[in-house]
Amino acid sequence: MTVREDPISKQEFYELKRQVRELATQSPLRSASITEGRLRVGGSAILLIDSDGGVVIEGSLDGDGNITWTGAALFEGTFTAKGTTRFEGDTTQVGPFHIEGATDLKGDFAVKSGGKITVEGSNPIVLSQIAGAAQMQLGAAKLIGAADGFVLGVSDRLVYGGIGGVTVQGGANSVSVNNATGTAVVGALTTTGNVDSAANVHARGNFYNQGITTDTSAANVFIHATSGRIYRVSSATRFKSDIRELELDPALLGVRVKDWLDAGQVSQAVDLFHAPRPFTREQDSEWEALTIRRVPGVIAEDVEAAGAGAFSTYAPDGQLEGVQYDRLALARTQILADQLGAQQKQIDALQRQVNELIELLAA
Repeated sequence: MTVREDPISKQEFYELKRQVRELATQSPLRSASITEGRLRVGGSAILLIDSDGGVVIEGSLDGDGNITWTGAALFEGTFTAKGTTRFEGDTTQVGPFHIEGATDLKGDFAVKSGGKITVEGSNPIVLSQIAGAAQMQLGAAKLIGAADGFVLGVSDRLVYGGIGGVTVQGGANSVSVNNATGTAVVGALTTTGNVDSAANVHARGNFYNQGITTDTSAANVFIHATSGRIYRVSSATRFKSDIRELELDPALLGVRVKDWLDAGQVSQAVDLFHAPRPFTREQDSEWEALTIRRVPGVIAEDVEAAGAGAFSTYAPDGQLEGVQYDRLALARTQILADQLGAQQKQIDALQRQVNELIELLAA
């Protein structure tokens, strides 16, 4: 029989038995501590506690009650917080981050380029940064901000804002307000109120005014063929210089009055007739206003051929366009007046001769 060199005394045996009983009856690791090394709890999820202060959790972490975390925290993977959540200090999250319930964020909140913040719902809100431009999506609407301006809109209905001004676009139509160039409208412009401008107004399309008040005064508006500028016609001497008598060719009296169908009205009628239905608002207005009738007047080529180019109008490229009817009528009246004056002189001379013959016969 071998005798142990360190036999356990009876007292030590009872003490060991007591310790085993306590371990068997108390909560596991109730008051455990690690002074060196690490504690690793494995299974489907892994909890690794390092004596240097690090804690690594691989798998899901569920907890009830308050969780207080002091210092830097790194979460990799999906992080879901339900209930009231408060973050204070620097927090770094890599991967999707889902929050359900009320959340208070104190301090700076940064999302790296390529990431986004989404508030889900029937009309979601998305915050992101793509290609250096910050973006906010509110349902179908989107706001994009860059260093030189912003874009706000839905589909093809957009608002552009920049250093120089703002542009509102709806499809192919747009309104631009620019510090340097003023206000520009592309497309139809419809207004139900007054339009006041202290600067020039340029229209590069058709101009419609269906509310013009009638007046019996003489026409006094002129549209310049090159600039398109509208002038009020004046005739007083103070508006003129280098006034001279104009020699008129009697051939002007030979220019015949004719009538015709307006080529523009005919072309418009053909286009509207073949246009798909239903009409647009503008097409409806054009169709209602369209009237094809024969137009009386003179032909510009006939006036020019009579040597009266001064009474014709020309396009910027020099092509013959129209006739200055008011001045042409005055010129023809002047020719007739001159001819009547000459005839009256002949009549007066003949009348004197007749009177002289009567006096001779009476003697």
